[in-house]
This record gives sequence, C-alpha cells and structure tokens, in this order.
Amino acid sequence: MPPSPSSIETTRLGHHSVPARVQFGWVDSYGMLWHGHALAYFEQARADIVRKFDLPANKLSKEGLSVPMVDLQVQYLSPAREDDELDLQVTLLRPKLPVPYLLFEYRIFRVGGVGPAVEVLRGSTRQLVMRNDGRVLIRTPPVVMTCLEAIWRYLDTRPRWGPK
Repeated sequence: MPPSPSSIETTRLGHHSVPARVQFGWVDSYGMLWHGHALAYFEQARADIVRKFDLPANKLSKEGLSVPMVDLQVQYLSPAREDDELDLQVTLLRPKLPVPYLLFEYRIFRVGGVGPAVEVLRGSTRQLVMRNDGRVLIRTPPVVMTCLEAIWRYLDTRPRWGPK
C-alpha cells in the first residue's frame, strides 16, 4: 500500500495560470458563483497544465492507468459574481520520493477590477495513480514520471505563492 498522504514530504514550486470568467449559468440565486462550480475551475486548471505536458487522461488510460480523485479540499474565501475575470492558479507538488500520487494545490483570484486581485478560492486535490484493473502501484510509472519531471521543471521557473 502507498504511504499515507500526511507522511509524504513535498516541495511547492511555482504556479501555472489559466484565465477564466464566471459564466452566467454558474451563479446562484444570490448572483454569486455557486459553490459546486469551484471544482470545475480546479479541473480546468489541472487539465490545462497536464495537457501542456502531454499527460491527459486518455494517454493514461491507453497506458492502462487511471488517476481517481481520493481527496479534495476547498476553502471559500470571497464571492465571485457573473462575468468576473478569474485567474486560476495551479501547482503540482513535488514529492521527495516517487509515490504514486498527484498532489495539486489551487488558488483562484478575482482580477481585472479596481485594486489588487482578491483570492476567491483555495484548495487541493490528491489523485492516486493506479492500474485500470484496480491494482495499487508502489511507485509512479516511468511514462508518468517523465511528464511529471517536465511539469516540475516548468513550475520551477514560474512565480511562487506567498505564505498561506
């Protein structure tokens, strides 16, 4: 069995940014971004960075791998309203050992208005890299590790978040 996530020592590098907007149909009756759509922004940012480095879900599936979500955390900090510009920021934590987890952290900011950007959401996800037949892996497979190394090299050149 892979190590528990709390025992995984990681390094946080820089972050990747993706522009977005709050869509009309994504607000609730109060005119604010509905909380359930926050996860779609996490997915959009995560998909954008892995696609950039040739690690989309269909490639993993062809390799006989799946990456189910096993943990998700979201912190709602400030409202976003219809048509607000957002900056979706994502980073992939680098574990000290090649464990079969993908550990992402996210920060979503409202931008484009008067004054500084305002943090709207913060969160993290953990996905387990496993075989399609359900077998759990002990280490990340080389085909995945090659792509992860490229992502980490890129993130090491990107702006870093300040303290949490």
